[in-house]
Amino acid sequence: MGRPRERRPWFNRSWYISVEVLKRHMAAILGDQFAGAFDNLTDRQRG
Repeated sequence: MGRPRERRPWFNRSWYISVEVLKRHMAAILGDQFAGAFDNLTDRQRG
């Protein structure tokens, strides 16, 4: 029957690291945008 097949990762390590870096960067950008939008809302309420 031969050797059983070895399990292969879906993505290689360097690609996974790149995705993690992009994910963190986008989270930081979106967080800044959300904070800015919230600041705009509170400024409008103040007058």
